[in-house]
Amino acid sequence: MRSIRKNSPGRRNTETSGDVLADARLLAHRLRRLHGDVSARELAQIFGIEISRDSWRVADGRLIYFAECSFDPPKIILNAEAIELVARLAADCLVEDERRWFTSSQITEVVVAHELYHILARQSSSPAVEPAANEFARIFTGTPFSPSRYEMVLRRRVGSTRRSSLPHLASF
Repeated sequence: MRSIRKNSPGRRNTETSGDVLADARLLAHRLRRLHGDVSARELAQIFGIEISRDSWRVADGRLIYFAECSFDPPKIILNAEAIELVARLAADCLVEDERRWFTSSQITEVVVAHELYHILARQSSSPAVEPAANEFARIFTGTPFSPSRYEMVLRRRVGSTRRSSLPHLASF
């Protein structure tokens, strides 16, 4: 697999966003071939990546992240509050056959896969990298839509309630 590099001063990045997405798909498929039908949590364990749960709000309660990760040591911290909130909101607004993708456990699986991409590809969160992390998570978990749909559930709810107490959502 080609290495995915950020642009740095004096060096041009010749990879297009299509290349980065293709690399993310390839990584997901390779990991599936190598490790079979493991969950994202199990794959993290195989790679020695610690996963923990916490609840936090950022920027005075207006911004929620689903998770954050670190490279050294490799660690994923899940935001239980954000995950539970999406699961609760989705229960009221989705058709029955879609609800199985919006349980806390399924959202957690997708969020872990998304953060795994950042760690395995050694790519910090940025507008250029997020589509690749979402594509990796979609392919690896078999989710039939982009994980960004979880964000849309919250945004729609926040947008429909003028004085909502719900926080705004940022990318994973």
